[in-house]
Amino acid sequence: MIEEASLILAASSFFCALVKSLAEEDVALHEGTYGKGSPEVVFTERRRFRRVPVLRRVKYFSDKFGETNSLILDLSCGGAFIESPVVPGASQIELEFNLIDGYAVRAYAVVRYVMMGTGMGVEFQSVSEEDSARISNFVEGFRAHAAARVADDLK
Repeated sequence: MIEEASLILAASSFFCALVKSLAEEDVALHEGTYGKGSPEVVFTERRRFRRVPVLRRVKYFSDKFGETNSLILDLSCGGAFIESPVVPGASQIELEFNLIDGYAVRAYAVVRYVMMGTGMGVEFQSVSEEDSARISNFVEGFRAHAAARVADDLK
């Protein structure tokens, strides 16, 4: 129980820092600056999909490594970053996770990169149209809310 509480507290701190960073990035991308009076910064985004920080439980399955329960740390329409890698790069996995409204998403993904001791980035390969739309609505709703909060703080 204490270990789980410590994990939740650490994840919560990480999540808050990530939300602030993400929202500032969103403001910077739209306004071309980091807050009042700062110089314009040019950004090059290599990702096809914008991501948001989340803490969602995920169950994933690999033929080689079996079933694992973990946490999604960020999510986009194109994939996710999952804590605690046990699956090597290029592996195919099946994911199941719930969005905040309790809606269960099922996706097939490929592990694109592994950060030892941190997690793995996966790219969705097969997601139903309904699941894809729900993820998109979740991501865009989260980003709009976070950006509005930071914009208010920068006034």
